[in-house]
Amino acid sequence: MQNVSELVDAFVQQALQHPQGSTDELVTSLRAIDIDDETAECLVAFVPMAFAHVILGDLGVALPSAFLLRDPDTGATARGALQDEPIFRAACVRARTMLESGADGQQSAREIASGSAEWNVIAQLTQNGSDPSACGLTEAVLMRLSPSYLSKP
Repeated sequence: MQNVSELVDAFVQQALQHPQGSTDELVTSLRAIDIDDETAECLVAFVPMAFAHVILGDLGVALPSAFLLRDPDTGATARGALQDEPIFRAACVRARTMLESGADGQQSAREIASGSAEWNVIAQLTQNGSDPSACGLTEAVLMRLSPSYLSKP
């Protein structure tokens, strides 16, 4: 079994190799390297979000500390804390490392962040040249992970 940092690295590698791939294609590519379904879904949910949080936080964007899981069929929801998610924490560390590694690492970190809703919302809000530090985001609503995910040890 891979540790969390290795899983994040695997996600980064797959995402950079398939920059135009859909979420489903990315999950499939992660499964192809022996990452289970739930872990793959967590990676696609939390890694781009973490990268966006690191970059946007440095720009002064107000960011949430929690997220919501919502079942689209039943409407059931659950709230989780981002800092309780090992993948999110490890991805924040990886993002910082990439951002400090020079221009190529910075560009790659932005590519990973661009897969997040947070990044895309701020891009839309600042397309007229607005200062990102005037922006604030609410909790992300994740619909590919079941609310029961949060009750697992």
